[in-house]
Amino acid sequence: LRDAYKRHWIVGEGLRGVNRRISANLSFVQRYEYSTYLKGHRGCVNTILWNSNGDKLISGSDDCKLFIWDMVYRKKLFELSPGHTSNVFCATFLPLTQDSQVVSCAADSKVIHTDISTTQTTVFNCNSSMVNKLAADNTCPSIFLSCGDDGTVRRFDLRDNHRCHSASSCEAHIIVDLQQGDELSGDQDSIGINSISRNPINYNHFVIGGSDSFARIYDIRACNKPIDHFSPSSQANKPTTTTAATPTPDQNTDTNNDSANTESQMDEDSATSSSSSSQEPNETAASRRRRLRREFIRTPQHITSVVYNYNGSEIIASYSGHEPAIYSFSSNLSHSTEHGQKINKTFIGHLNSRTVKEVNFLGPKSDYVISGSDDGRIFIWSNRVGKYSSQVVQVLEGDEHVVNCVQPHPLNYGVLATSGIEKNVKLFEVMAEERKTMGEVEESMKEEREESNFGMGGVNALLAAMLRMREQGIDFRVQMPGQREGDEDEDDDDEDGDGDERCYVN
Repeated sequence: LRDAYKRHWIVGEGLRGVNRRISANLSFVQRYEYSTYLKGHRGCVNTILWNSNGDKLISGSDDCKLFIWDMVYRKKLFELSPGHTSNVFCATFLPLTQDSQVVSCAADSKVIHTDISTTQTTVFNCNSSMVNKLAADNTCPSIFLSCGDDGTVRRFDLRDNHRCHSASSCEAHIIVDLQQGDELSGDQDSIGINSISRNPINYNHFVIGGSDSFARIYDIRACNKPIDHFSPSSQANKPTTTTAATPTPDQNTDTNNDSANTESQMDEDSATSSSSSSQEPNETAASRRRRLRREFIRTPQHITSVVYNYNGSEIIASYSGHEPAIYSFSSNLSHSTEHGQKINKTFIGHLNSRTVKEVNFLGPKSDYVISGSDDGRIFIWSNRVGKYSSQVVQVLEGDEHVVNCVQPHPLNYGVLATSGIEKNVKLFEVMAEERKTMGEVEESMKEEREESNFGMGGVNALLAAMLRMREQGIDFRVQMPGQREGDEDEDDDDEDGDGDERCYVN
């Protein structure tokens, strides 16, 4: 590091230029290690975000609370109860307010603005379903965007006096409406929106991703249809990529946009089963799983996170599914093709099927891509042109269960905040005396973790199905293991004898 400082000082870059060059160095990234954690929440931490200076951090949790942390002394400054009645999904500082105002959204379909200095709140009940993400406007402290499961992007202005009373009929603030699908989706089903990101240079542009395979770019001045779009399934030939542990997959796979088709999925599963019977001699279980993973690349199902890079020239989208991947594509409209954007890079190796994972850029010029994983680890890929381009260059242990949020410090790239299923926020810093070599990264990638066949994804799907049945007035019972369908407790007998049918959930 001392030699690097001397070399770059000579060319007159100054301290800021030196720090940028060192932060982008592979040796720097491979020295991350766990530092400490921030505790206080009583539920899973679903959102974390730094302020612009990096001296404060806001976190939101399943306990419906927001915490503001002093990141200089690593202690809690404020504990806010804005009024959410369900899991908080996103919280952010409003710019140009000296971090005195925040907005949050949650599974209760509410968007709430909170003035920390006065504890006054403003509640927006416009959405009819869960609100997933918020995007502030760095040029105006009163304006921010939201996106949610109801298929809408809404533009809120705190200077307006609008207050809605019926969420199901509120059409105020809507700038993007995918409640009936669009031309890209080819159907009339609502497209839930999981993520939104604004172009850091051209604030008129923003990108969204949701329950289908398309990332859509809009111009806020005319949001009647996307100005561009991207979907890996629209690419005739997927690019060849490699990671530190996964050899290059054969990309000659079916790329039709039917990843959600049940029949196609059953065909793939049967193919996997037939392939598993032809096990190669002396092949271990771990190597066999990796071989099957290479042979049966599935089309991505939906987007969990999209984000622009430091200058708005590149977008990365994280796809969830049996074969999760992060795709990078150019946001330059001049690079558009007839079928959408061309994939620049593909980052694979992590797991993303249980929960909604964030993806982010790391480094002064978005030199790396970082994401959490279902196996509780944090993956960092190189986004630079060179020997290790698109390869995993660092793997960190981030959570006992799942890592969902990854937020690099906005100025000091040697600090990284993460959160997940555990009830705390973990911090990683560049402190290791010895860098992790690429050989050690490869060994980390080969480590196999015990995975449940059902997993959290199955649990979430089951709970969602039960909620839908309850909303439809269907009477159902949970059938425990070993219990026959006709077995019932005495106090649950149908006294009226009306013979209502019940749905048994095993």
